Amino acid sequence: MEKLLEFKPFKALLKMVGEVMDFKGRTASGEYWWAILGIAIVFVAIRLVAILLILVSPLKFLDNLISWAYSLVILAGSFLSLSMTVRRLHDVNKPWPWILACLTGIGTAVVIYFCAQPSHPEANEYGPVPTSIV
Repeated sequence: MEKLLEFKPFKALLKMVGEVMDFKGRTASGEYWWAILGIAIVFVAIRLVAILLILVSPLKFLDNLISWAYSLVILAGSFLSLSMTVRRLHDVNKPWPWILACLTGIGTAVVIYFCAQPSHPEANEYGPVPTSIV
């Protein structure tokens, strides 16, 4: 279990879970992308378990229960991604309203481009330069 917690995606994801309600400050590029990978791994693993449970379950109501539980996990992951992306935008010196660009197709590409940029090298109005744990 200890080795699993040292796996960079999960290490970054655990740090981001601790900051889920923090829409202020900055998130380093490496932590952001490792956490995104961690979220993707968790979503795929949970989806596979849900599919297996649905396939082997003789109880029909269990299918609905599993679907609702998976939907809650997706909602929680989406909220986590939102707070991480806002902090990442702050790190490249962009204000939070840029996240609204994700409501359009081309805007999502722009936000991904911003998130892929290197960190602003010095302190900005959103806080000091973030230190990465990964």
